[in-house]
Amino acid sequence: MRASPAGARAPRDTGCRPSIWRQRGGVMRWAWTQRSGRPLPSVIPRARVPRRPPHASRAAMTAPPSTDDLLADTGRPLLQLVQHLTGMETSFITAIDWESQAQDVVLSLNTGAITVAEGSRIDWSRSMCRSMFLAGRPHSADVTAEIAGSETAAALGMRSFFAVPILCGDVTIGTVCGSSARAVELSDHQIASMELIATSLRQQIDTRVQLAAALARAEAATRDVGHARREVDEHREIARSLEVLANTDSLTGLLNRRSFNARWEEELSRSGRRGYRLGVLLIDVDRFKGVNDSAGHAAGDAVLIALAASLRAASTSADIAARLGGDEFALVLTHHGVNHLLEVAACIRQHFAALMLEAGTAGITLSIGIAVSDTSARRDLLGAADRALYASKALDGDCAQVADLAIGA
Repeated sequence: MRASPAGARAPRDTGCRPSIWRQRGGVMRWAWTQRSGRPLPSVIPRARVPRRPPHASRAAMTAPPSTDDLLADTGRPLLQLVQHLTGMETSFITAIDWESQAQDVVLSLNTGAITVAEGSRIDWSRSMCRSMFLAGRPHSADVTAEIAGSETAAALGMRSFFAVPILCGDVTIGTVCGSSARAVELSDHQIASMELIATSLRQQIDTRVQLAAALARAEAATRDVGHARREVDEHREIARSLEVLANTDSLTGLLNRRSFNARWEEELSRSGRRGYRLGVLLIDVDRFKGVNDSAGHAAGDAVLIALAASLRAASTSADIAARLGGDEFALVLTHHGVNHLLEVAACIRQHFAALMLEAGTAGITLSIGIAVSDTSARRDLLGAADRALYASKALDGDCAQVADLAIGA
């Protein structure tokens, strides 16, 4: 980067990084610019940004003002104050781009013959502000006679001119300027007032930058909270999935033995306290080992899946269906007597037989043991159902037996 001329020091590494306003995405922003370094025309017109209309959305109306809005709201009254205090008909605010050695007119107020266009750009080497800084003078009432390099001012019809720097630390980042076609003398008091106006502008810019930083931190915090919530939801979903895996038989989708034991003990205690009926069916595939040995484990798995489907078809959501292990299954029902459980057992066997016939494996049958709290002690219901299951097996299977009753199916 080229060295800056005397009186207007170029940026260096300071705690307050110098910046300029720059048009990006339709908003004049306070930021450093990087340009290609190609020669620039003396004046480059730039698009003006329209003010937000009164019918803008609520979100837009509650959003923080852009730098352009901020300058329009605060800079324009200050330019009016400049003209009031100095008597000059033209006042304007510029920003200096040290990287490309150019000066941009950010805001201007033209009430006389001289017009300085907002959004225009001039090479820093041709800037009247530079000439004033090099001359070591903030003001001249006759620039063509007193200030070297004032050709640009003369071309615009300027006779009087002043420029005070907008400082970031000891770095000049812009200027507050005034000009007139008349000879206007300014006192030290008036120049000091202009310096106060420049300081006020800098403070407004600092406030805007701090607000933007605070909003950026708030947005980052919001994103972090959203990310944390998504992580919590993901962990909760993983926990639910692990719980399902821990409680479910992976082949059939029914409850596994661990989950069945917990549900059984809970139902056993509840039915005892409230005095309602409790019944259990234990179901076993007849000669299942032979199915695995002759047709393979895949065929055996298909039989188990069909049995699980038959339990679902014969039960309700209030019942407890589980695979206890191997080819042994259980179904728990409440509020029903032995006759209903026999009907459920018949339904299971019929549904299973239909599935086996459809799969071309007719002849695979079920043995079922039934125990009901009407005829067996609650604490021994599973043992009673297991004895009834062995009684069914002893009859060569394909039947249902009820514990402690001479009833067959």
